[in-house]
Amino acid sequence: HRSGMMVPGEPIVLVAAAARHRRDAFAAADYAMDHLKSESWFWKREKAKGEWHWIEPREQDISDLARWA
Repeated sequence: HRSGMMVPGEPIVLVAAAARHRRDAFAAADYAMDHLKSESWFWKREKAKGEWHWIEPREQDISDLARWA
């Protein structure tokens, strides 16, 4: 579906982090998502016109990860 809304049963990625201070937890989750989208992109695939295909990292995904270096 292309409505932009999640529906029950759809696959999602959940990243959770815990820290003494909430900003540290948010930063940890942000880093994890940046890493997943650029270095571990194997988890990301989409179905279009009845066929599954893998999504390659975008330049923005690489740039997002670079900010952590």
